Parts: sequence; C-alpha cells; structure tokens
Amino acid sequence: MWIPPKSPFNLVQEQLHQDPWRIFVACIFCNLTKRMQSEPIMWQFFQRYPTANDAAQADHEEVANMVAILGLKNRRAMSLIKMSKDYISKPWQADPKGMLHAVGKYAEDAYRIFCLGDWMDVNPQDHALNDYHDWLWKNHAEDIEVPEGPECRTVADGLNSFLTGKRITGINVMSGRYARHGGPDGISEFTQTLPAKVAGVSCHGKFIYIHMDNGWNVWCTLGMTGSWRKDQTPHARVSVDSDDGTVYFTDMRNFGTLSFVNGNGLLLSKIKSLGPDMLTNNLSDADFIKIIRGINRTIAEAIMDQSVIAGVGNYLKAECLYFAKISPHRPCNSLTDQELIGLNQSIKSTIRMSYKTGGATIRNYAGINGQVGQYSSRFAVYSQKTDPAGNPVVKEKTADGRMTHWVPTVQR
Repeated sequence: MWIPPKSPFNLVQEQLHQDPWRIFVACIFCNLTKRMQSEPIMWQFFQRYPTANDAAQADHEEVANMVAILGLKNRRAMSLIKMSKDYISKPWQADPKGMLHAVGKYAEDAYRIFCLGDWMDVNPQDHALNDYHDWLWKNHAEDIEVPEGPECRTVADGLNSFLTGKRITGINVMSGRYARHGGPDGISEFTQTLPAKVAGVSCHGKFIYIHMDNGWNVWCTLGMTGSWRKDQTPHARVSVDSDDGTVYFTDMRNFGTLSFVNGNGLLLSKIKSLGPDMLTNNLSDADFIKIIRGINRTIAEAIMDQSVIAGVGNYLKAECLYFAKISPHRPCNSLTDQELIGLNQSIKSTIRMSYKTGGATIRNYAGINGQVGQYSSRFAVYSQKTDPAGNPVVKEKTADGRMTHWVPTVQR
C-alpha cells in the first residue's frame, strides 16, 4: 500500500492520505486561504463531521458559521456539503474532477499523489503540491524508468527518418524550465543560421545528436522523462519546425537537456568522453575485460557509468547481471575472465533484443510516433517478484545509488 513519504513541508495532505474524502475537504479549505488560517478550522470541521456521511447531512448555516473567518462562507459551506453528497452517491474514483462538486485539478492532483501514489504521472500547478512533487522526484525516484540505450537509439532513429534531408526553419521554446529560466545554450546563435538542412541524427549510448549541414549540432539527453514526438503533448517543451512538419521535444519532469553547438570538435570530444556504445559497438571480450579490470568499484557501478560503457541503465543492469549470474555487489577485480566474457555477451544480446522490440516502456517512454516499447514484457527480474524459475527476486539499493532487482540464489 502506498504511504506518502513525510516531507520537510509537512503538508496536511500527508496526514490524510488514508481517506480521499478528507483530502478533498482539505483542498476546499486550503483554496484561497492561508494555511495558518485554514488548518485549525479544518480540524474543527473533521471533529464535528468525521465522515462524508456526517458532512452530507450537515446544516448549511452551521457549516457557514464555522468557516466564516476564512471568507466565502456560503460558497465554501455549499462546496463542502455538496462534495460530500457526491462522494457517497457517485462513482467518482475514475474522474474526481468530473464527478465531484468543487473538486478541480488541485484536489484531483492531491488525491492522485497522496492516495493513489501515481505521482510520477501528475503535473501539479499548485505551489505547495509542486514543492512536494519536486521533493518526491529528488528524494524518492530511485526506481523510476529512465530511457536507456535502446530507447534513445529508437528515438534517434525516428528523428533521423523524420528530419534528415529536411530544412529546419524555426525553433520555439514553449514551456518548462527553458521558458522559465532562459533557452537552451546556443539557441539564439543557432536560430540566426536558419533555415539549415539536417545531415543526420545519431546516438551514442544515451546521447542523441542532430548533425546540421552548416556545421552546427543539436545535443540532446532525455533525462528521466524526455522524448521527441510528432504530436504535441501537454509536456511539449521545445518545437522544431521543418519544411515537412513539426517535431516536439517533450519532457514531463524537465530533466532532459538540449544544447546547440557550433562545430564538430566539441561533438567528437563529447563522444570520446563516453565509453563504447554497447548497442552498436561489437566490443570484443578482450577489450571488455581490459575496461572492467581497471575499475576499483562494484560491477553495478561500473556498467552504469556511461564513461565506462555507454547505454546501460537500471533495467538493463538488472537483466544483464542476472543472465550472467553475477551479483551486483561483486567488486570488478573479483570477477574471472570467464564471468566477464559472459557479462559482455549478456549485455550485447540483451541491449540488442530490447532495441529490436522498440525498447522498454515501464511508465512514460514512447517513440516519435507515440509507439510504446515491448521489451518490458520480456523482463526476467526487473520489476518482477520471481525469476522465470520461480526464485525470489530481491530489490535493494546497490552501490550505484539505484534500486537493483536481482536473485541471490542465482547470482554469485
């Protein structure tokens, strides 16, 4: 069962998560009032009307007098009583905003965050909810989906098909952090060179780059929830107009990045800073052994480090280590040559199979046409309770700082 973590903000909704009706009541009280004013009256209300049934039968004048100090007493009293009646008489669970009187986006977002726990799919606008939401992402997102090599390559393929040979005619910042804090690096200088033709789109690990025929390059990382789409979603952040249509950089959580860089020297330096791309580079066993042997860390840390090898993320780490029968806690220098050969083959075969099936959609990822990845249906251990043989899967935080799914009875 979802229990919302206690935050430094100590929001009243954190205390009410077991009762959706109380969440909705709290939001009605908090609307257009200061917290210090509204909370004492709200607790008085709960003492007098502890359930939705009690509130539905309340006397309007009595409730209005109770909330008078907050302002809008008649409107607020009517909202509390009518919402309570709707709560006990309507099938509101699938659509609180549409079914419950006085329940708008703020209250529905609070319900989804604190009662349902699907906070990753909520984009709150209320200041306090947004603070709590950002805090959750920063402190409780160890096990979320992040696009990995297969997903980034699939996105790059879609962009390559859509943009290569076309002229980019305009770039527009639409929303998100680039709208609030200034556009991506180099965007002003780049737009002055337009129109310009796209020479190609490629990818190295999780790093996507658009190469222009005028010497400029557009660098992109998808972060946690980034993608490129032909359709305009609510989280479209930057639009790229071409003479064949528009494509949108979409990013719900705003951790993805765009940069506009003139010249190929910096691009080559960037790629050299990354390890071999495990999807496209058929790394020999000897080279893989040489790379891993020189690392004084655990194997989980090594294969998640993009400067060591590129393209492996959290789900690939779990799957590849499982297939190679290696514990994520093993120090790199404890692994035999045979174990490392097995891991190299496991990484290459798993990452290629994921790419072949369009990547893995765990929560948010979609390709340029909105298509979801199919590899998640093949997971052996990631997000599973048991492996295919019925052995229990353990989920724990490992030295790379992420939650790792693994099978101690199989992986040594």
